[in-house]
Order: sequence, then structure tokens, then C-alpha cells
Amino acid sequence: MADAASGPEAGENTREKLETESIGIIRPFIKQANHLRYLFDDADVAMPKIGIVEKFQGQERDIILISGVRSSKEHIFDDMHHGLGFIRNERSTKLAISRPRCLLMIYGNTDTLFFDPHWRMIINYCIDNDAYLGHLPATLSDPPTLAEGTVNTQDN
Repeated sequence: MADAASGPEAGENTREKLETESIGIIRPFIKQANHLRYLFDDADVAMPKIGIVEKFQGQERDIILISGVRSSKEHIFDDMHHGLGFIRNERSTKLAISRPRCLLMIYGNTDTLFFDPHWRMIINYCIDNDAYLGHLPATLSDPPTLAEGTVNTQDN
């Protein structure tokens, strides 16, 4: 039996106890952050912390939402070459997925994220553990590769 101090009261909705300070939204691009802030302001709801992964260094939140959205494949090669966003940036990816205490939700274009071997591993893990919603990557059985010499992997 849980004591009253540590668990929700009988009949109490746990969502009512959720504070915006316990939610974080990690996104790699400034325009995404600005758009999210606009949406929260426009909806007139309390805004959680929104920032790049480095803003969450040394911090945890109960819930972390990661925006790995990069829908345009035309930018993927530049992203990979320069380590932009979460593509080919293993350190940022590991830091982002280690911030939640209770729930991690990742939003992204799997066809684009699947180019990165670390994201491919995360996506496959989610698929294998029934923690994946949405369409499956088109290249699930045959992961995409890039021509040799087109990607400069960074350890930043």
C-alpha cells in the first residue's frame, strides 16, 4: 500500500499533478523552438522548458519530448556532414535520450533518421519492444547508406 505522501490520493487524476517544470522539449533547431513557443503562447498554456540538448545538460525531467523532425531529405547530407541536429551527433543523441525520468517521446521522420546508425538502433529497439507508433521506415530491411567520403563523423 502506497502512503498518501508518495502516491496520488484516491480518485485523483495524476495528470492534475503534472507540473510544466517536469516537462522538457528538446529540439535541434531554433526555428522549431520559436514555433513551439508560439504555439504554447497562442494556446495560452504554461510553457515547459524548450531548448537544445545542451540546455538540459545535468538536468532531468519526468517527461522529455524530443523533436527529431527533419522532413526534407534534401538537407540530410548536409546535416550528416556537419553533424547538425541529432544526425551523426552521437553525443547529443545520448544526452537527449538520457534526460527523462519517466517518459521519453521522440517525434521524427524515421525515413530521415534511419540514415544515422545510432537513430537506426533506437528505432529498431522501439520497434522490437512495442514502443513505436507510426509508419515503419521504408528501408527497415535494407538500411540506407551513403557513398564513401560523403560523411565526416564528428565526436562533439
